[in-house]
Amino acid sequence: TDSISTLGTCMPSYQCTSTGGMSKGTCVKGLAVCCLITRTCDKSTNLNNTYFVNPSAQNTNIGACTLTINRVNSNICQMRFDFIKLDLNQPDNNGVCAYDFLT
Repeated sequence: TDSISTLGTCMPSYQCTSTGGMSKGTCVKGLAVCCLITRTCDKSTNLNNTYFVNPSAQNTNIGACTLTINRVNSNICQMRFDFIKLDLNQPDNNGVCAYDFLT
């Protein structure tokens, strides 16, 4: 129901609360909740379908903003990132990303 069509993860209500998620409805015929998990700068996660949200997207002087993603198993060797919205300044005249960059 939000503007970017976020998707939650179906899990027991207590697990959603303990992971810092937010219940956005029910699933499994009301036995669990649709949990929306978001993280922001200098936080970490090991949960699938975590949304990274810049807390002050309008603030261009935020500095470095990192999210640490911890693997749940050592056999995980790939991650998928879907960018819903990402705005970066263009490089300067020398092709240097002097203001915004993503690594």
